[in-house]
Amino acid sequence: MPQLELFQIPSPCIGVCENGPNGFCYGCFRSRDERFYWTKLADEEKRHVIKLCKMRKRRWLAKRKEQEIESHQISESSMVDSQSTTESAGQTPDLFSTFDSDNQK
Repeated sequence: MPQLELFQIPSPCIGVCENGPNGFCYGCFRSRDERFYWTKLADEEKRHVIKLCKMRKRRWLAKRKEQEIESHQISESSMVDSQSTTESAGQTPDLFSTFDSDNQK
């Protein structure tokens, strides 16, 4: 038996209505059908959709954080590689070499 609700369950929409590549809204993480049929869903179904949205958001945030960590590690390793290449060639890195060559033209 469905639980009697005294108040309506509000839509999780935050006004950022833009779909990502997986079809979920970047703002509320609902699918197109979940957004379209929100007003027709029973309260129990709305609570389920909200749980799904929270899980999607957590996964999205974890993936985004993982990507940031990977890109940070890649940028650090490329800096270390470029420094070791310059040092192994017996040269010191010259930060203004491109600036100087441009001004000499």
